[in-house]
Amino acid sequence: MNDGHATWSAVMRCQDARRVDPIPGWRARLLPAWGSPATRKTIQWPLFLRLGQMVPGA
Repeated sequence: MNDGHATWSAVMRCQDARRVDPIPGWRARLLPAWGSPATRKTIQWPLFLRLGQMVPGA
């Protein structure tokens, strides 16, 4: 696991509000379930999009 999630705005807001880094506790709970970091995993989740078209002058 890399540390890219540490840059998420929610993580930064948590750090500002609580004055604690939530990542170590999150990582400690996730790693046992995640398994070997060397094993490639597929992750998927639903993606919902609301699409439309901007009409000038409407």
